[in-house]
Amino acid sequence: MCNVEEYIEFLEFYNRLSSDDPLYENFTKKIVPSLIYEYNLPNGAKTNCYKCPFETCRIFFSRDYLLETHLVDQHYDEIPKGVFGIKDKFICEMCYCKFKSFKAFKSHKNNYDICEEMQINVLLNVFNRPVYKDQYVHEFRCDKCPFSLLCLEANGIIRGIDEIRKHLIPCYSQYRASKELFKINNKEVFINRRVNQLVEKGRLNRSDPLFDFFVDNILPSLVFETCVGSGWYICPFGLCGHIGNYDQLEYHLKNHHYDQLPFDLFGKKTEFKCFECLKLIQGFEAYKEHYDHCLFSKHFYFKYQNKLCDWMLFLFVKHKRISLNDPKFKTFKNQVLPSIVIEGRTSSGMVLKVFNCSFCKNYEVDPKSLVNHMKKKHSNEIPAGVFEIETRKRKLNE
Repeated sequence: MCNVEEYIEFLEFYNRLSSDDPLYENFTKKIVPSLIYEYNLPNGAKTNCYKCPFETCRIFFSRDYLLETHLVDQHYDEIPKGVFGIKDKFICEMCYCKFKSFKAFKSHKNNYDICEEMQINVLLNVFNRPVYKDQYVHEFRCDKCPFSLLCLEANGIIRGIDEIRKHLIPCYSQYRASKELFKINNKEVFINRRVNQLVEKGRLNRSDPLFDFFVDNILPSLVFETCVGSGWYICPFGLCGHIGNYDQLEYHLKNHHYDQLPFDLFGKKTEFKCFECLKLIQGFEAYKEHYDHCLFSKHFYFKYQNKLCDWMLFLFVKHKRISLNDPKFKTFKNQVLPSIVIEGRTSSGMVLKVFNCSFCKNYEVDPKSLVNHMKKKHSNEIPAGVFEIETRKRKLNE
């Protein structure tokens, strides 16, 4: 883990951050510390998560890279341009409209009723009843009023969807408005009732350091549905992306956010399942490292590899293990580093469990073995002394 100064040096090394930028001071003093250090409560308790540094946005994130993604997606005009990469296209996750400017995208999103659109889109996809080979009859019945309609689908085209949408928008708007108002007026009642239930069952302790954090930020997502009447509950941590019923959300929190919950809330757990490789990992800290590596190496291989290589190259240059003017610098940057920072992969995209040498067809089981192989077999092709470890002998007082 690096500190704030080292992270700023890293960004300046790759010309992603300049001291002449008008947002430089705010970025280095407020945003960078929130990316490096986990958020601690006023009572000193560790939440093991990261908080968005902007006061208008009180969102918590379970990983630092999720906060970084959030800053690019939601606060692109409030951070130095290009510090996390240049983004020239902004896409609405609900209607898939594309915008070239962040200002137009933000204006669109502020005027967009995501809950209503999500609710209607799901309702339009659930009433399928097969009739014969090429056609399906869709019978829709509104559960808020007596409205019903039969639609015919042929060759993938459904007739009657527009009529249903015209009905649903005013009907659900009125229903949601009344329910949302009831929920807002009685929010404290519902929250206190659930807290008392958890305390009586012995699952929650009022003296727990994370008690207030849990009640204010996590419990509302377990009490209230994300859309009234939908039956969905969404994970309270930003960009986590999990949506499911109550039992699924409870299992998700227990498996993915175990260290961000009050002690023994959902029972003690020592084994955690990685849903990428289906392995059982002992200990939550080991599970977090394994899951992040497994997720990125499987779905974001090249982006993950480039990010690790950039950081490793910065450390090599900073500690004077290699010079930018070295004739073998490009070979080291483009061939040697990518082979030792992450496992190799096949042409089909399958991640291998070995590290392959960039100069020959030799495979090793870990980076240390691959470095030893390069020092013995390819010492003439890598910069001199780049992998040498300085040993310091303690002088004994005679």
